[in-house]
Amino acid sequence: MPMIFWVGLAFVVILFLVTRGKRLRPPSSTDDDVVAIRLLDEAGYDRTRPLEAEFLFFFPKEAAARAACARLEGIGFAGKTEISPEGSVWNCRARKIMQVELDSMRDLRQQLDSIARAEGGEYEGWEAGEVD
Repeated sequence: MPMIFWVGLAFVVILFLVTRGKRLRPPSSTDDDVVAIRLLDEAGYDRTRPLEAEFLFFFPKEAAARAACARLEGIGFAGKTEISPEGSVWNCRARKIMQVELDSMRDLRQQLDSIARAEGGEYEGWEAGEVD
């Protein structure tokens, strides 16, 4: 399995353990981004080099997910739309090779939140790994 899978899985497990499977409060960008960057550092990634980052969005309708992906592609992301395994929501996955630093990820989070909200969706977060 690619390392990005294991880093993402570790992130989900840590979030689950911290919240005991429940969202106790809405996460702040600082919390999620700091945890994700800490996991990358602990896994030994060289963040002075660009990494492949993947961003996940949820939408209630296919058209909204496709519109968000199109907007993301317009600002340099490679987007992919798919139905969730449960079939209840549509996902947009956007990838970009980039430098992963806390300040830039905070700024990007604001932009991605705005794109998701404009299409009636939710920006879930990101994970990163070495460029293939």
